[in-house]
Amino acid sequence: MIFTEGGHFVIVPNALRAIYGEAASGIYGVIFTFTGLSSFVIMFVVKSDFGRDYAKVFTLSACLSGLAFLLLVFCFDERKLVKENRLAKAE
Repeated sequence: MIFTEGGHFVIVPNALRAIYGEAASGIYGVIFTFTGLSSFVIMFVVKSDFGRDYAKVFTLSACLSGLAFLLLVFCFDERKLVKENRLAKAE
């Protein structure tokens, strides 16, 4: 998992630039902030009773990953955003 983590720092900024144009830097900054916030939350989760139960943590992680996948498949339409971005650049 850590081996592929670097892809996020290469692919995500370029994808955001292709989709949102000049606003991508600000959007990536906000998204990147959540990495630090989630690390801070993990400190408390690990020390809680919930964090000591591997099955619960694994299930929560699987559910959140599944939710992210469903949002990606059903709610994200890159073509629509790119098309609007191209129209905005043409004006």
